[in-house]
Amino acid sequence: MCVPLVAGIAIAGLVMTAASTAVAAYSSYQQQKSANAAAQYNADIQNRNAQVANMEADRIDQQGDIAAKQKRLEVAQMEGTQRATGAASGMLVDSGSFGNIQSDTAGYGELDALQTKTNYSLQSWAKRNQSANYTAQASLDDFSSHTSPMLGAGASLLSGASRMASQTYTAEKDGTFS
Repeated sequence: MCVPLVAGIAIAGLVMTAASTAVAAYSSYQQQKSANAAAQYNADIQNRNAQVANMEADRIDQQGDIAAKQKRLEVAQMEGTQRATGAASGMLVDSGSFGNIQSDTAGYGELDALQTKTNYSLQSWAKRNQSANYTAQASLDDFSSHTSPMLGAGASLLSGASRMASQTYTAEKDGTFS
């Protein structure tokens, strides 16, 4: 009477192992599906971030062009004021020391305009670099989103089958089924 009871308990243990293995496989499958969806969502967000960073870089480039033009206009106004002041004082504005001052003003003004454009270009480059980083992360996330949910489920099934085989072997070795 005792042997059938022990055999029944062993069989019940095998059934519970099979059931827990099925639940674990299904859970693993669903978990990977959720992870894939999250990875795809992250990839979409990173791609959008890359687009925004590129738009910001374009805006910064435009601001740089405007700021450089503004700097050149300021220098042109300064040169006009210098010429008017010099002419009102009776100086020859196109030659001598005054001509040198005008050349220096023009030269330094252009350097200021170029430096202004360079500063904006550096900001723009940083945004484009950030965009490239977002795009790279999006590619990684997209790649991650293609992991098969069957891999985890299969691993759970194999692990459960191994436990069941071990339990069956132990029960047979101990004579539980005899």
